[in-house]
Amino acid sequence: MASDTPLTLTRPSPNPSTHQPPTTPTDASAAETKRRTTAAQKAYGRGKPITTRTVKDKKLRRNLSQLEHQYLDATLKAQDAELLLENSAGVLEAEGPLERTYKVRQADVRGSVGVETAAKGFELRLEGEGPYVGEYTANGRGLLLAGRKGHVAGVEWRGGGLGCEMRVGERVRDVKWLHNEQYFAVAQRRYVYIYDGAGVELHCLKKHIEVTGMEFLRHHFLLATVVGFFLSCGC
Repeated sequence: MASDTPLTLTRPSPNPSTHQPPTTPTDASAAETKRRTTAAQKAYGRGKPITTRTVKDKKLRRNLSQLEHQYLDATLKAQDAELLLENSAGVLEAEGPLERTYKVRQADVRGSVGVETAAKGFELRLEGEGPYVGEYTANGRGLLLAGRKGHVAGVEWRGGGLGCEMRVGERVRDVKWLHNEQYFAVAQRRYVYIYDGAGVELHCLKKHIEVTGMEFLRHHFLLATVVGFFLSCGC
């Protein structure tokens, strides 16, 4: 029997419980950012982040939020810097449990490395003034040596040149290059002295008495010294 009602087609609506929207590029980018942030926090993080929601003071909450953002930015930059570390540092490993690495001679090491690396080897015979402490400059060219009995020397080891050599006549506990190879500090028996590259005394830090260790903070232009259990800084 014919009907005047027109025929209409209806499509079944998708099940809302099983239908999932397609993944957009924004979602993929957010997931990648979250994964990268989590990895950076795990490797270079400073611990759990501060929960700023519970802080009532608005100014303090804003400052803490800025600090957390700076910490996160620092961890991400530290992770990005890993791309620049193409070569890993060399290491000396023992082949078995009975082998001792301190028995390996320099001749054995030179025979196992490349020709260019072996050519950089040099020998210093320092007898009667030790034990010695030493430090290289930031560019690796200058070597500063100091014996406990008062012998101090600055060496440009690649060219074999001697920058300065002196005997201070008293006990030396530590030496440090300053911002470049033109100045260095010597922790002597009583005070810390500053010398230039030729070994001329420039300054005496009389507030740093009987220093046992030093470290120069080159980004702050500060010389940090250790006296017993106390840490102090001076220009």
